[in-house]
Amino acid sequence: MTTWKEIREGFESLHPRTQRADVQCQWGALPERLTLGGINDSGANIRFKGLARAAGDKLLQGHSDDLELPTEVLSETNSETRWYKALWHMEGGMSTEMPVIMGEKIGAAGRIRNVTDQSIALATRLGTKEAQPSSSSTVFNLTGPNSRINVDSVDLSSNSADSNLEVFQKLDQLIQNELPEELIASFQDLANSLKESHGTKGFNKKYQEFMAAAANHATVFAPILGPLAGLVS
Repeated sequence: MTTWKEIREGFESLHPRTQRADVQCQWGALPERLTLGGINDSGANIRFKGLARAAGDKLLQGHSDDLELPTEVLSETNSETRWYKALWHMEGGMSTEMPVIMGEKIGAAGRIRNVTDQSIALATRLGTKEAQPSSSSTVFNLTGPNSRINVDSVDLSSNSADSNLEVFQKLDQLIQNELPEELIASFQDLANSLKESHGTKGFNKKYQEFMAAAANHATVFAPILGPLAGLVS
């Protein structure tokens, strides 16, 4: 998995060619758009977008359990846009904002300036939360399907299949006990689809569908967001 250090170094390497990069935004009653601009070098533009996608993916797949992602970031299904929303809502990157009136509709437009500098800063901050590898050497002996992990040949861990089952059991409990009655059925269907697709190529899509629905109930699902992200391949 790409580390925040690698992502930061990638943005740093692009800095001389992307100093004028910005993200133009519109939202509200207008169709939401966050569009990268200000990069005249096509190679640098492609590379920047690739790094933004990697960073957006890592926000969900590799964040530490103590990192609280804003709802706007959690609910975004496009990984590149997710990173720009993280710059906006986590780094405070929106530098200009104004209302836009189109007929009877009132929306808003703004711009995130110094996107490269802000990407470096946020990747650096997130990197400080990244788990550090242990300096000790451990031997893992795995045998058979759904094998248990033996630490230095002593069986001290729970079966990985059991751990995955516990994640979905906890999710079911949260849905049954913490959600309003009128939402239980729809979220139970989403949870069942998520559980049934685990271990298949369709799991990531079902995960994104669940996260989009759960975004408005982040407080309810907060205890399970980290473990669920850990199941994403």
